Amino acid sequence: GVQTCALPICHTMTLASGATWQAPGKIGASALSCNGGAVTATDSATLSPGTGNFTWAGWVYSTTLDSTSRWIYSDYGSGGDPLFLVSQTTGNNFQCFFRETSGAISVAATSTTALAPNTWYHVACIRNGTTAEIYLNGAQEDTDTNAGLVNIPIDDAFTPPTFCTNTGDRKSVV
Repeated sequence: GVQTCALPICHTMTLASGATWQAPGKIGASALSCNGGAVTATDSATLSPGTGNFTWAGWVYSTTLDSTSRWIYSDYGSGGDPLFLVSQTTGNNFQCFFRETSGAISVAATSTTALAPNTWYHVACIRNGTTAEIYLNGAQEDTDTNAGLVNIPIDDAFTPPTFCTNTGDRKSVV
């Protein structure tokens, strides 16, 4: 496995089904090349929004822009209802999506910048209480609030946190 760290916490990541490291990376010598594969981590409370504030950030480089939704990071909780998802949408924007335990309450913040292929973007998804925020290259692009958004427990090993389920895209997550 590979270690990914947000110091002082590190997680072991496992490359599977064709995912490899490819040079160059935005940060460091290489970036994750999906190649139709995936990278998984062991579920952990440090990777789950739960009831608290939460931030996910990473550098994303897409070689393909089309009408296909591409999942950059996903983690489902028990039964598939609680969910945290970072994706490239069918409209070629980035989206941060949080869904709570019942599956009926969610928030989705979507970037407004038109994406260009073969370009690095820094994407940050923030859950601040009942609000989702998305930042692209350091600038806030959208927020969405739902007062019912309380608990997103995705650290129960229902599905492992997964990076990269899209063919041809490269990602470097820091």
